[in-house]
Amino acid sequence: MKFKPSTPRVVLSALLSALLLIACSDKPEVMLESAKAYLAKNDSKAAVIQIKNALQTNPNLPEARFLLGQALLEGGDAVGAETELRKALELKHPQDLVLPFLATALINQAQAKKLIDEFEKTELTLPAAQANFKTSLALAYGSLGKQELSRAAVDQALQAVPGFPAAQIVQVRHKAAQKEFDAALAQLEQVNAAAPTNVDAWKLKGDLLLYAKKQFDPALQAYHKALELKPDFLAGHAAAVTILLQQNKVDDATAQLAQLKKVAPAHPQTKYLESQLAFQKKDFKAARDLIQEVLKVAPSNVQALQLAGAVEMQLNALVQAEAYLSKALQALPDLALARSLLVLTYL
Repeated sequence: MKFKPSTPRVVLSALLSALLLIACSDKPEVMLESAKAYLAKNDSKAAVIQIKNALQTNPNLPEARFLLGQALLEGGDAVGAETELRKALELKHPQDLVLPFLATALINQAQAKKLIDEFEKTELTLPAAQANFKTSLALAYGSLGKQELSRAAVDQALQAVPGFPAAQIVQVRHKAAQKEFDAALAQLEQVNAAAPTNVDAWKLKGDLLLYAKKQFDPALQAYHKALELKPDFLAGHAAAVTILLQQNKVDDATAQLAQLKKVAPAHPQTKYLESQLAFQKKDFKAARDLIQEVLKVAPSNVQALQLAGAVEMQLNALVQAEAYLSKALQALPDLALARSLLVLTYL
């Protein structure tokens, strides 16, 4: 009896089946160790796959829920991260491990009040966890205008871990809010020297150089440094695109935006910057379509409303332009550009 030689497709199918059997035979503990290795390499997508495989075996693994929350948070899914981290707490995973990540997930969703209402009185025992958690509380207080409480939380973070970079970054923001820009930049240089891979510090340096010092090229260099450290850093890409648009470097902005679209193609920030770029290219119809996508998910965003008003003006839809600009000014009366555009619509 003759056997036909195996075709490549048959061989590949057999290989995939074998790999699947091997994967399914792995114990949850093995898959979680693999997930930790991926997280250490900043590969959150691969980590999520391994953790979900472990959860198929046992959906009530506390550590798996915790690691999934961590991986989702690092991948930019703060909502999903909150869900998983709360499940980890319900399953009695140590609060010292879970709460710093949960606090960050809430901050990333602009849920400062929720964080404060639930966990304001919480104290953690591990110094690093306490420093991380108190820094998130400081950010929450600051976003609600409670500056004294924010400073107190920063002090607690630094008591737990002296020199904690994230807490120092909040201190730098406090100095910047008081227009102590030179002192803010000096402290930020110390942070960068002690923690040269902290992307938030490089991003903040770029912001201060841009908005406080009007130093465009050094600011862009700081943003690019952050992106060298973390190529999928959405805030860094957005800042770089913004500064290039401000300089009217359309070609460079287009190239930078292409990098951002690889990282977060459907993110509202990406769509907003795409709309802004289309506006500067005078493609007003494309700009309208893009800004409408932003307003669907963020109907009260002041910058989006302002841009929508400017787009409608260019398309001679003055009634709609007036509606967008008026709504923006109701939310932020000091928005100078929106006020000027509104005057033009009346004229």
